[in-house]
Amino acid sequence: MMIDWVTAKIPFNAPGRLHDGQVMSFNRDGEVKYLIDQRLPVEGSHSERIHVRTAGLDLNGNTCLIEFSGNPVKFLQGHNLWGSSDLLNLMYESVLKVAELLGLPQPTEVLERLKAGTYTLSRVDLNEMYQFRDRAEVLAWLYTASQTSRTRSQGAVTKGTTVYWNKTSKRWSVKAYAKGQELALLRNKSHLLPESLSTYADAALRIELTLKSDEMRETGLYLAGNWLTIEESDLFHDYVGRIQMSEQKSTGDLFLQIKSRPAAATYQMWLEGHDLRQILPSRTFYRHRNLLLEHGIDIAIPHVREEQRPSNVVPLKSVLQMRVAQIPSWAYGTDYLFEPRRLA
Repeated sequence: MMIDWVTAKIPFNAPGRLHDGQVMSFNRDGEVKYLIDQRLPVEGSHSERIHVRTAGLDLNGNTCLIEFSGNPVKFLQGHNLWGSSDLLNLMYESVLKVAELLGLPQPTEVLERLKAGTYTLSRVDLNEMYQFRDRAEVLAWLYTASQTSRTRSQGAVTKGTTVYWNKTSKRWSVKAYAKGQELALLRNKSHLLPESLSTYADAALRIELTLKSDEMRETGLYLAGNWLTIEESDLFHDYVGRIQMSEQKSTGDLFLQIKSRPAAATYQMWLEGHDLRQILPSRTFYRHRNLLLEHGIDIAIPHVREEQRPSNVVPLKSVLQMRVAQIPSWAYGTDYLFEPRRLA
């Protein structure tokens, strides 16, 4: 389990405004409508960047609050195959590094507020890696997941081989992809990793949870200090567990068990692969869905016929019981694993 992205407003002192240029908008009379500071990229020793800009000024017009956005693990260790889930201490170490690179050492008061989590969060990504036998098995799992799963409000969406759940939600979303395939993409070629790391990633499934501003405010997780009271792994599994997963096993005698003949006809159309939302009136669809759910069939999830199923699929409902990819023992004590100090 690791933290993969953080967007936050944190205490940070700097003279004047901190930005990388500004964008101005004028009305037709030449008057300024608004002025936006562009984010300043801060590049670490691994060529990974954190972006910052002023979010608040003190009475003297100097920066006292910044917007922080980026992947703290990648910034500190150069890759995100594994890493820490210790949010507060990762943020503390990242801000120290940003301050060092900008030549802006922070006063004790700011550092104490960082340790205590006295700042707000608007996005946090958590991820877990699961180990398969090879990349082909990962891709087969992703295909089946795209066909047989959904959240309460949305079906699975795919882009390439990546599967998204709740993708358009303003509250939370989950995505799954083949980590080895991602590393092989052209945009990642500049971040060359040892062969052992590429081999480690090649058979790995990455599942990422994104918690967004509305959800974090409702749950209280927008206050960084509240992360001291939670177990990140439990939080991750709670949200991923909300994905409805169905093996959708059809049986020949099920027609005899369905008392409603119209519902049985709907079941037959579902078996044939029809999109029933496009065929049935809405009230009929949900009435038949409720009847068929009693028999373990969810017509809201498209049926994948046996001849279409890859033969090497790991059962979808077993994802949370799969073997979690462990950090290699050799990585401890090296630059490939950054372990934040336990300050908070």
